[in-house]
Amino acid sequence: MSGAIRQVSNFFSKKSPTIWHFRISSSLSSQVLEDNLQYLRAMRHKEGQVFALSISSFQKSRDTARVITFYDALRQASEKLRAPLYTFSEDQALGDSYLLLSLGETVSANPFSIIGSINSRINYISFEKLFERLGIKYDIYTSSSPAFLPSRKPTPSDIQLAEQSNQEVLESIQNLILQKRGKHFENKGISREQAKNEILSGQTFTAQQALKNGLIDQIGTFYEFKDSMYPLHKIRTPERFPQKTQIFPKINKDILILAEMSQEIEMILSSAPSTATDQQIVQTAEVRLAEFFTRKLKEPEFLIAFENYLLNEFEQQKSMIERKQELIEILS
Repeated sequence: MSGAIRQVSNFFSKKSPTIWHFRISSSLSSQVLEDNLQYLRAMRHKEGQVFALSISSFQKSRDTARVITFYDALRQASEKLRAPLYTFSEDQALGDSYLLLSLGETVSANPFSIIGSINSRINYISFEKLFERLGIKYDIYTSSSPAFLPSRKPTPSDIQLAEQSNQEVLESIQNLILQKRGKHFENKGISREQAKNEILSGQTFTAQQALKNGLIDQIGTFYEFKDSMYPLHKIRTPERFPQKTQIFPKINKDILILAEMSQEIEMILSSAPSTATDQQIVQTAEVRLAEFFTRKLKEPEFLIAFENYLLNEFEQQKSMIERKQELIEILS
């Protein structure tokens, strides 16, 4: 057993009733996921131990694979350690994060929470019109038919693939939610098929509406619940595992490219007169961006970095589609 694991295991074995309070905010990054998985693996059974998961400002649906990994790990740890799990929405539990929220034996939400928007999506950016304006021809040749090339607009087969992938992932997420919340929907007079179509297909609800529709069990905060149900328990929050070395990543030039593009777009939008129409703003933006790229593409370093960005964009889209397919196979 490594020193870090032993240290955490000893910490967990202290004799005091404990609520382990996990918090996911904004998104579930790879680092946050790994930290939480390490803590879950190090935990040992302890009488009176309780798990709580609070979700804050989580509104993205691009972390599906990591969310499901954490979902399974938290569910298995709760069952193995015989520790009840309660979940809480602090403000926003949208998209993939509702899958985590649905894990709770009791699901609570702050009265001002926004809940739902359960969906699956593929993000895509195309530079086709920009390339046409600058007279640039950019092709990628592969042994197979590539999808979502950034140098062209989506083809019908691209769109069909995205729609099929999104629908399959959405159905898999819906089925997982129904495993935990199906009876709650039925108690509200809502069939499982009705829940899929009217509650778990992108709709967004206030806390009161979520309670009425069976998405949550009660309105309240984590601290209100703790004071009412576990007043003698001590709250502990898993921290990051100690790192032996601090690694500073190299600056990614692709990120600098995006930063310069974003800054240029922000300057265009902020300088537009208040009386300008949307069409006028778009026309101005096209001219300004064309001038920006005409100027920047003369710089060899920028040109190389931009080419790498396009290649990375292509590889990320290809990898994302492959991960979604793997996810569907795991869940099916």
